[in-house]
Amino acid sequence: MQKRHKDRKRYFNEQVYTTRKYIIPYLQNFKSLDNLSVLEIGCGEGGNLLPFLELGCKVVGVDLAKDKIANGKLYLSDYIDNNQCILLDNDVFDITLPGEFDLIYFRDVLEHVTDHNKLISFTYSHLKQDGLAFIAFPAWHNPFGGHQQMLNSPLSKVPYLHLLPQFIYKGLLRLTNERQSVIEELLDLKKSRVTVEHFQDIVNSNNFAKLDLRLYLINPNYEVKFNFKPILLNKFFAGLPYIRNFYTTTCYAVLKK
Repeated sequence: MQKRHKDRKRYFNEQVYTTRKYIIPYLQNFKSLDNLSVLEIGCGEGGNLLPFLELGCKVVGVDLAKDKIANGKLYLSDYIDNNQCILLDNDVFDITLPGEFDLIYFRDVLEHVTDHNKLISFTYSHLKQDGLAFIAFPAWHNPFGGHQQMLNSPLSKVPYLHLLPQFIYKGLLRLTNERQSVIEELLDLKKSRVTVEHFQDIVNSNNFAKLDLRLYLINPNYEVKFNFKPILLNKFFAGLPYIRNFYTTTCYAVLKK
């Protein structure tokens, strides 16, 4: 496991950096972001939300992890105190949200959800008519699409490990004395298996219009993590169905109704 996964304030700051430097300018190509209502699903400590708060947005962040929400309430306490930010430690499907939103945002969340259609449908129903949805996810077949970097063993550095047959993959995780909670999470990711093509099918079936889809060879997150500059796939490699999933480290999508 990388140190950054244990140091939650560092992780928070990494989220702030990537959203501020890359995602905010990207979204501003489609809509002014000043003073919007924003919902982030799977917000963690709220690092992605801070750049929107700085633009005067009112935000709601929802995450299942109570410890992450507790941290977020400390990191964003000034914005919570002035009623600009609400953080909730709930399942987003089990709560009543305050109306519709100008922007619904989730990054590296779709692959953790079993029912992708339910989440995309939920997004559609809670988005204003002129609103935007921003969704980012790693293509399943990419070198670390199984999130094996979470492991405590040398297996954390093995690319494409997650593509092994399940019984071999599970056996290796147990053989290296990995924590049961992590094994279960990684096996759930293996069931989820989000590909570019699957994502496009769900988007189309829920009547979303796709404004843009960017496929990255080098994820923008990698700048702050590893000092690698982001690299977009060129049109040829991005246009190869199925094959592109093996080298797409993240997909950025902007949708509207």
